[in-house]
Amino acid sequence: MHQGAKWIAMAAMGVSLLWCQGEAAAPNKRQAGSGIVWHSDVTVAKKVTREKRLPMLVFVTRQDCYYCTKMKQSTYADRDVIAEVHRSFVPVQMSGAGHEPAVQKLGIQLYPTTVLLSPEGEVLDVITGYVPVDELKPRLEAAAGTVRTAGLPKKTTVDPQ
Repeated sequence: MHQGAKWIAMAAMGVSLLWCQGEAAAPNKRQAGSGIVWHSDVTVAKKVTREKRLPMLVFVTRQDCYYCTKMKQSTYADRDVIAEVHRSFVPVQMSGAGHEPAVQKLGIQLYPTTVLLSPEGEVLDVITGYVPVDELKPRLEAAAGTVRTAGLPKKTTVDPQ
């Protein structure tokens, strides 16, 4: 199996385990300058995701991470990204520090990492590292479109049983 495919499979397993266990995320707060209101609890976010039939955006960061801060202050502060996130996703921000079991289950080795999940917990995309607005927007739109469009092939899933 290709190294990248192994990482995606590991991330999918970890995300599904996280999805099923509902581990807590970072405190719920509006990030300064970003305008995105991040959920503080994956369990609550899952409920909203299922009720509204919206995908979940999980942004995993660390306080001491230069590129995490840069992404929050530039990419996630862009008004078009904010609008797309609020229109099409249930956003969760999780600090890697203090949530090591969840980070390990997700297979995260690089910060920041953004994981996009369907309402059923399917991994739609894993975005590692800092990405600028022009790279993030099409990936958000593609993930949101996958959920809105019926009849597309299933993405990677893991049976947690």
